[in-house]
Parts: sequence; structure tokens; C-alpha cells
Amino acid sequence: MSGSSALPDSIFKRWKEVTGHALLERYGMTETGMVLSNLYKGHREPGLVGYPLPYNSVRLVSKDEDNNVKSDASGEVEEGEIHLYGPGIFKGYWRKPEVTQNAFTILNHTSNDKAQPDGPVHWFVTGDIAECRNNVFKILGRASVDIIKSGGYKISALEIERVILEHSLVSECAVIGVQDEDLGQKVVAIIVPTADNHELSSEILKKWCVDKLAQYKVPRLFIIKDNLRKNAMGKVNKKILLKFYNDYNCINV
Repeated sequence: MSGSSALPDSIFKRWKEVTGHALLERYGMTETGMVLSNLYKGHREPGLVGYPLPYNSVRLVSKDEDNNVKSDASGEVEEGEIHLYGPGIFKGYWRKPEVTQNAFTILNHTSNDKAQPDGPVHWFVTGDIAECRNNVFKILGRASVDIIKSGGYKISALEIERVILEHSLVSECAVIGVQDEDLGQKVVAIIVPTADNHELSSEILKKWCVDKLAQYKVPRLFIIKDNLRKNAMGKVNKKILLKFYNDYNCINV
């Protein structure tokens, strides 16, 4: 089973080669418990987190540039921010009423779904962006750090990371959107090579990405480091990376 952060495609494939089993990838949060899961018995695809678990309602909310909701009914949009409703969703943050209020949005509707009562429903706003096709969900990343707005495009940092991590000389990778005067944000990839590897270069990485990604998704800058700073959960802290590279003015690099 895999959770907590995105599972690289390379690990999914390697695990299946070694064990003969496909990892079960799911999606949830501390505030919600597990809400999406691939089938316990059935086909699993790398990068997908599956279907809503029983008694959980999931909708994707799409907004325009002025932050106005364009569509908020599940099934009407293929991409948007994940909003959740169900019996396992938390009631609020301890002694933080304003934070709690901002974490929920209210929708009035009538539904035949027993997981959604008639009348006002308090949906939890996750801050995660996903796409949904045939009711199967794929996480694109956190709206705050993983969705890069570059030259009019919305780009998933996780998609680029999956491609880069497929390279045999790459151990770790974090993709961020650094401020740019012309593009708004430009795609920057910070790379940790495999142990004792001195062959990896920006040229090798760029060629790898050009062959596998649309041109506008190819990082404008590759930065090779010895390690990536992580939090107590073992996750890369992209907010710190963004602050560091924005403060040190990568704009014109």
C-alpha cells in the first residue's frame, strides 16, 4: 500500500517486477481519513488513486482567473480542486474557528445520494488538484506549490517529477515554479543524482524531458544538488525551496 505522498511510476513498476504485485495507491488526509482508493482486487495504473470509498462524496471545483467557480458538480469537469464530504471528515481545527471556516464551503443541493443529505452541505476544501476520467482520480498536486502557471499554461509539477524520476541516474526530484518576468512562473527542477554518480548533467536531463514531455512542460532550469530538504514526514518542503530560489533571484537565470 502507498500513501502520504505521490508514488513515482518507477517505484510502482519496479515493485511489480520484484514482487509480482501492484502497489495499492490511495488518497487521504489527516482531516479526512482515506477517501479515494484503487480496487483491492482489480487492475491498477501508476499515478492513479482510484475511486471514492463508500459514503464519501468527491467533487472537483474549477475556477477562473478571478477565482470565480466555473463548475462545481462532480462529473461536469475533468480537472479541479478536490472538495470532500462524508462521515469521516473532521469537524474543525481545535480552537481555530477562522481557519475552520475557511476550510469549508457550503453548497445547497438536493441529492439521491445517501452520503449527501438534502440542504446545505459543508464541503471540506483540500487544496489538492486532481483530474477525473471515468470516475478514476489522479492527483496533480497541491494548488499552492504543485500547480505551476507558466506562459498561460497550468502545469502539474508531479507529472514532470514522475518523468524525471524514471531516469536511471536520478534518485530524487522536486519541481517548482519560480517567479519569471515573462512567463509568470518558470519550471525549475531540483535533482539529486543516484549515489556516487557524477555523470548526470542538465544536458542529459533536458534531452530526457524533451523526448517525453510537451515543450512547455520541459524545465527551463535543472539544479543538481546533494540532497533535498525534507520535513518530519519525509516529504520535500517545496515552500522552503520556492522561498529560497525566489529570494536568490532565479528569475533571469
